[in-house]
Amino acid sequence: MIKSQRFYRYFLSYILITVISLSIMSGVVYNLVLSSMRDEVRHAMINSLDQFRNALDQRIQEMDRMAHQISKHTDLTPFKTTSTGYGAYLAIDELKQFLTTNRFISDIVIHYNSRKVDTLYAASGTYDINHFFNDIFRFKNWDQNQFLIDSASILSPVMRPMDAVLVNQVAEQNYVVYSVPLVASADTPYGTVMFLIPEKSFNQLAANVLGDYNGSVYILGDQGQNLYTYNRGTADTGLMNTLTGMMPGTQNPWSINHVHYQNQEYTVTKKDSTARNYRYLAALPSDQIMYKVDQVKDIYNLTVFGIFIFGVALATALSVRNYKPLQKLMRVIAAQNPASQLPTPSGKKDELDVISTAVANMIRENEGMIHQLHHQAISLREQFVLSLIRGKYKTREEINSYLHSANLPMYDPFFAVFLLYIDDYESFRAEYSDTMQSHLKDSLIKVLEEGDDGIGQGCGAELLDGRSMVFVLNLKDGQDTEAILRQYAEQVMSLIRHYFRFTVTIGVGCTYPEVNQISQSFIEASHAARYRLMHGGCRIIYYPDIDQNHVTKRSYPVEILDQLVKSIRQGDQLAVTDAVQKAMTYIRDQNMSVEVALFICFDIVNNVAKTLIELEIELDEATNETLGKLFVPHLETIEELERLITDICLRVCITTSSKKESGNTELLDEIKAYIEENYKDHSLSLKCIADQFGISASYATRFFKNQTGEPLMRYIDCLRMQEAKQLLKTTDLTLKDILYEVGYIDSTNFIRKFKRNEGLTPIQYRNLMN
Repeated sequence: MIKSQRFYRYFLSYILITVISLSIMSGVVYNLVLSSMRDEVRHAMINSLDQFRNALDQRIQEMDRMAHQISKHTDLTPFKTTSTGYGAYLAIDELKQFLTTNRFISDIVIHYNSRKVDTLYAASGTYDINHFFNDIFRFKNWDQNQFLIDSASILSPVMRPMDAVLVNQVAEQNYVVYSVPLVASADTPYGTVMFLIPEKSFNQLAANVLGDYNGSVYILGDQGQNLYTYNRGTADTGLMNTLTGMMPGTQNPWSINHVHYQNQEYTVTKKDSTARNYRYLAALPSDQIMYKVDQVKDIYNLTVFGIFIFGVALATALSVRNYKPLQKLMRVIAAQNPASQLPTPSGKKDELDVISTAVANMIRENEGMIHQLHHQAISLREQFVLSLIRGKYKTREEINSYLHSANLPMYDPFFAVFLLYIDDYESFRAEYSDTMQSHLKDSLIKVLEEGDDGIGQGCGAELLDGRSMVFVLNLKDGQDTEAILRQYAEQVMSLIRHYFRFTVTIGVGCTYPEVNQISQSFIEASHAARYRLMHGGCRIIYYPDIDQNHVTKRSYPVEILDQLVKSIRQGDQLAVTDAVQKAMTYIRDQNMSVEVALFICFDIVNNVAKTLIELEIELDEATNETLGKLFVPHLETIEELERLITDICLRVCITTSSKKESGNTELLDEIKAYIEENYKDHSLSLKCIADQFGISASYATRFFKNQTGEPLMRYIDCLRMQEAKQLLKTTDLTLKDILYEVGYIDSTNFIRKFKRNEGLTPIQYRNLMN
């Protein structure tokens, strides 16, 4: 092993793989993971400050709305509050109502300008201004004189910096005062509403910004003045002054920055208010918030070093393990092959050269066996495809061994089935020999297998009927498998049209993710291919495009079929052609299911055959052969059905017309004239007519039907019904008089026949016409 060149190649390749993998991993982890962790920490700060800003902006907007509502409240006008003592009581009660809706505020105070007695109206009571600022709320940096100046000059909402306040001469607390002029949009406001906000209201929101870290949160005014400060840990005014100096009059675009103060780096986050020209800042020591990131970095470095040591040990073990089979194989080859057939290695030996030479010799000796195995593999693939579409395999595990044996790389997640149906198969068989037919079908399957264009893999097989080929396509995972399937089908159809002289119809089933659903896709492809009966050949028919709702459309063209049968009996070639065309057009236009279309087609053929039997027409050999093609299971398309039916019906019409021409047309005219003259006579019967012309009753019936296509007695009933309808519309005769007038005696028989012909009783018909 020490002397083997191949062993050292193994070892160096594994070491190289280890080094490359670690380099890529370290680069990815360091540049992505660690950077992402830093970004997450910064984003967490920004998001926390953003929540703090949004919360305060929302409360500022609520105070603005509250001030606007106070200015509009009738009980809080200067006149109403000072007119009577009860007005002041109402004002206090209304302010209490406002205060109860906002826990952020501790008190609401209203001051009206230009009053002889300066009185403050608050939710907590009514105060003289001296009493309020000296006894109730004594501000450290604000007194009543400054308040009066501010109240007279305020034109927009103002937030004063947080100040220490002695409340009720007992306890000292910090408060922020937010003042809004009444009315804010007026040039000269008539008063001011003050919202007293305790420090704890701000602290509850600011604590969430820092989380578990130490640091500071600031609110700066539009001039850079500090309005509020929240500290956790050591408070340092120097840091606040440094941050204040970073805030000029115009807004800076940055949202996160780094500041060095007293040999320590701080991460500073800034957000601008959306309600006022305030700025919210949060400053945290950088080493504090990056502590977990640095911990992960140290753990990562130790992990990389440990993985490298493990990689070296694993490379050595794998090299030894992979080289040992080569050693054994070399011993086997040396024992079974003469030394003259093997290469003589120069210098350090490379075992693969020796093995490749021995394998090449074996391949040359067994080419015949390989050729035989190739044909067996093709047969195995065909059997495998047929088993797939029959639903023999239920899971992936069941087909894996067959995929390997048949060399089919069908491991992608989706399956779909194509069914290729050769158009005009009789012409195809007549034009090509059996060998050529087999070659062309194999070529079609090859086109499908090689036309994937990166879409997936597939395999196909010929079905037992000889004219159909099935292809199972294994699609790769994609965003839109149906669109990919359609693209593939159009590409295959384009190749077939370009390279083959005959045409095919392709039925395409839906895509499915499971092996046991391939048979369902095959059924769908077969069903889609059947629609070539109505859509025609040389096209792609997708199963999802078939309207599944039209299965309820089972209307039947009774009138058209009656016209066809009548035209055949009368030998009217133009009427026959028109009736067949109408029937086929009806099937196409109704967009019915293929099952209903097949049923109607079969009934058309059945009625034609039945008419031929009734007319006792003997067909020649060519016509009999055409009639055999009319059976629906062998039909190609609606167009071919129309051509075949028209052809055979026209032949029958020629025979029928020749019979009519050979008959006595004068006798027919005399019979019709006699009937039209005597049909109103209730005693007129078939025997009377036969006796009148000296013929038998059976001959009279057969003769009349042969010449006109309808029974003799039905012709008489038709004349009588026409006359009855005319009398019902134009006269007031009773029903009894009418039926006697037109040749009937039995009223029940007359009403039954009338309703059968018109769908209404005679009385209903008269009412409808009148």
